[in-house]
Amino acid sequence: MANAILRKQAELEPVKRGDGVETTLLVGTDVCQSATFTSGLTQFPAGKKVPMHHHNCDEQVTLLEGMAEVEIDGERTPLERYDTTYIPAGKPHRFINVGDSPLLILW
Repeated sequence: MANAILRKQAELEPVKRGDGVETTLLVGTDVCQSATFTSGLTQFPAGKKVPMHHHNCDEQVTLLEGMAEVEIDGERTPLERYDTTYIPAGKPHRFINVGDSPLLILW
């Protein structure tokens, strides 16, 4: 059985993804080899977005702060605080900050 791990977000180094977007890995095999899922935070400055991308695993994303749109299959859908998306593995998608303040998502 794996040991429990506590990660203090304030002590973690974010990965700079370009255009001011930063991602912080919270849980994944980089942190715990026995982890069966990946979780993290991504913060977007006002008006910024990430390119269309996909993952080799299913993804759940919850909007924590800000105003966003999610683009899936060419369709953009507005999201509000605590709205949650489920995106199957291999499905291209992206999140876009459509507000004038930072956007924070948990995945």
